[in-house]
Amino acid sequence: MKHVGIYIFLSLFITVTIIRGNEKEITPDSIPEFFLQQQNIFPQEKIYVQTDKSNYLVGDTIWFRAFLVDACMHTLSTLSNFVYADLLDPHNRLVDRIKIIKENGIFQGYLDLPEDLHSGDYRLCVYTRYMYKEQKEYLFQKKLTIDNYISMRYSVESVFKSGDKKGELIADLHFKEFNNGKSIIPDKVEFYEKEDKVRQVPTVQDGHFVFKLEDTPPENMLHFQYTIGGRTQGQYIYIPASKKDYDVSFFPEGGELPGGTQSRIAFKALNTDGLGEDIRGVVLNSLGDTVVKEFRSLHLGMGIIRFFYDPSLSYYMVCWNRQGLKKEYTLPSVTPNACTLSAYWRKDNLYISINKDSRNTTNKPLYLTILCRGKILYSKRWEKYWEDGNSLRFSQRSFPTGVLQLLLTDENNLPLSERLVFSLNKGEKTVVNFQTNKKYYSSREQVKAKIEVLDQQNIPLSTTLSVSVTDPNVVRMDTGMNILSTLLLTSELKGYIESPAYYFSGDYAEKQEELDALLLTQGWSRYKIAEVLQGKAGIPGSSPETFQQIKGMLYQGISQNKPAPNYPVRLFATASEKFVESETQENGSFCFDNILFADGTIFVVQGSTPKGKSQVLLEVEKDSLGITVNPFPLAVREPEREWIQAETEKKIQILSQGDIARTYQLGEVEVTASRIKKRPFFYMSKSPYSSEFNKSISGKDLINRYHPGSVMEMLQHLTGVSIWRDGPTVYPYIPSENPFNAIPPPRAYLLMDNVPIDANELNALMPQYIAEMEVVKGGRIATMGANGVAGAILITTSMLPVDQKVVSPTNIQTIAPIGYQVIKEFYSPKYEAKEQKNYSQRDNRSTLYWSPDVRTTESKSGEFQFYTSDQTFSPYVIVLEGLSEEGKLIYWKGEISVK
Repeated sequence: MKHVGIYIFLSLFITVTIIRGNEKEITPDSIPEFFLQQQNIFPQEKIYVQTDKSNYLVGDTIWFRAFLVDACMHTLSTLSNFVYADLLDPHNRLVDRIKIIKENGIFQGYLDLPEDLHSGDYRLCVYTRYMYKEQKEYLFQKKLTIDNYISMRYSVESVFKSGDKKGELIADLHFKEFNNGKSIIPDKVEFYEKEDKVRQVPTVQDGHFVFKLEDTPPENMLHFQYTIGGRTQGQYIYIPASKKDYDVSFFPEGGELPGGTQSRIAFKALNTDGLGEDIRGVVLNSLGDTVVKEFRSLHLGMGIIRFFYDPSLSYYMVCWNRQGLKKEYTLPSVTPNACTLSAYWRKDNLYISINKDSRNTTNKPLYLTILCRGKILYSKRWEKYWEDGNSLRFSQRSFPTGVLQLLLTDENNLPLSERLVFSLNKGEKTVVNFQTNKKYYSSREQVKAKIEVLDQQNIPLSTTLSVSVTDPNVVRMDTGMNILSTLLLTSELKGYIESPAYYFSGDYAEKQEELDALLLTQGWSRYKIAEVLQGKAGIPGSSPETFQQIKGMLYQGISQNKPAPNYPVRLFATASEKFVESETQENGSFCFDNILFADGTIFVVQGSTPKGKSQVLLEVEKDSLGITVNPFPLAVREPEREWIQAETEKKIQILSQGDIARTYQLGEVEVTASRIKKRPFFYMSKSPYSSEFNKSISGKDLINRYHPGSVMEMLQHLTGVSIWRDGPTVYPYIPSENPFNAIPPPRAYLLMDNVPIDANELNALMPQYIAEMEVVKGGRIATMGANGVAGAILITTSMLPVDQKVVSPTNIQTIAPIGYQVIKEFYSPKYEAKEQKNYSQRDNRSTLYWSPDVRTTESKSGEFQFYTSDQTFSPYVIVLEGLSEEGKLIYWKGEISVK
């Protein structure tokens, strides 16, 4: 795979060189070639992620599949072999990061949610390293709500007001029980002033907790915690804007406003929470005449106004929101001699015309280019465009489904106007046939399901799908995004789009004008169009990740600050006896790039001089992936807020009947076990040569068994170690590493806390300072070079006196870089035997079934099966998402009836 990637990018480089070397003439006829070259030189990726659900409890597992596709064709991408998934808290801090390897052609993964997570709206951010380097604005993001049982039992009514000082906020929190609305006073309430600084809030007599915030918290999220009945729960609450206001932006069709002609202007109104604000209003000219008697936004604050634009006059808008707040705005002014594109759909045809300023009398040659996802669909000279009624008509069947980019250029390939429209090719729609073996199911009964996917000609398609079956009583359906809205719309446009799935629900004809208003306010910018039109193709600065890498620098010299060229570097995995060797480049850099390793793998990286000496400085490059978030509003609209509260009450009623309630209703318990933590990148508590395959014993065990009087005496009780004594000369050796029984035997290499020491130095140590001893022999000594030819003994100390502390060597580092996640399967119980069916513990699963890889072929349906739970109040919801081999997108939602 790596060789294929190298070949692709090498060939692309050669292509760029040839193009630039030939200095091809820039003419309108060269436009298709320029765009084709750009796609070949800079292929791009898109990503969509389906999760099993959109709201979770702490302790749950987020199951997901990432659909990584070619940005142009929407077929599965062959560029990157790894995908990263970040879980970010409401303050955009990293909670967890995993790396997923492509297996069987797909990316599937999971995130286990810690029990101590605080309730709130988190973000799932998924991307490839290639996307992170080249297309940060297009990383996939999804909002996930995470609760725990305590936070679901109590509601927090919050009120925020402006304080006396500029920027100061006064917060008022009032706690109530969800089931009866009764006020409750927590034992303690604290809020986070900074990441780690917590301040307690005094209680007011009426049960309200009131406190001041000097600065607005990150992302407008108040982070606080409260204690009730000995249990403490943290929570994030959104702080709405204190001043209810809105602002309106304007976008002339085609980018500029020609005068003396009918023109269309799109507008977009956003409130102070970043959400669309519906408005109505009128348009007047500078003479006070009403030009547009009334207009209204079509959807989420977006709309279109159309009127005759007199270049000698100015125009302004007067508008009101639903609360009656009045605002006035001056509309954009005319651009002299403007020549812009105008487009509209009528039935199944797209009409495109040119809107010229009345003072523009030139009839210079103009050219129209139509693209979809960067691919040329049409590129021709526009004949006699200046004649009245000379518009171009295109059938909807001529275009693929997606965002179309219309470009108007002159004879020098200079862009004059751009217009985006959305095309829905009905011939690309897929039909999903879903069948189950029964019409209705009771509790703990097996469901057998079949899936068939057909095209519009009823021909079965080969597809790869992810499938989720959930209980709608406890799972909130994600109606904001799906695979259609993500790959066809949001991944094509810059900026935040509120509820994009809305445009793909219901009757498309009813949404077409609203979608057109959206596209008039957005822009397509995956490539720098003006440069491509001039034959200047954009070149990626990095290549897709096909294998994992470990790289760094090696330095030499007295000060260890000079690059060390052609020096040996070894990489050793502590869990095996295998190691690889490499040499530094002329600049002192090294790279191990043909490797694959799972997460948790620990490596030793060791550099040395060509003679095997350790007088070098080794620096291993840390992962360059930071946290990248393209923020989107976390505010919740009032109707959604009321729905969430109603659903939460229902969820509490259900969960309180099962084991989840029993888990979270326990009293205060003392936790004596430590939580397992991921290894840090640099893990230095032991020697880098430590391995589970080595013979080891703790110092405590040695003392308890043998009561040694010295550390040397401890060594003689190590399995596989002997002590050589010859007068004053005393040292340990390993007989198995002395095959020819040399006299005296070769000394074992002694490392204490990763630093070489002489055997005589052991006399200064007391046995109680030894935490562990470990014997290294056989193939594992290879990475030690000449020092370890006779084996080694690793000594780890604890509570070593200050004057005996040692310094780690500069030529060795132990690292645990992020590796790929090892797949685990979604667990779904089986009720095959009578005892299983009659088991008394209630089954309250929220996700009944999850599979990231259900496949259909032209000759075979996809099949899966699972058992129902004890919740049979309402039908289960099934969601299928995926794509066909040809890049057709599939989204289907249905129900499985239970009673």
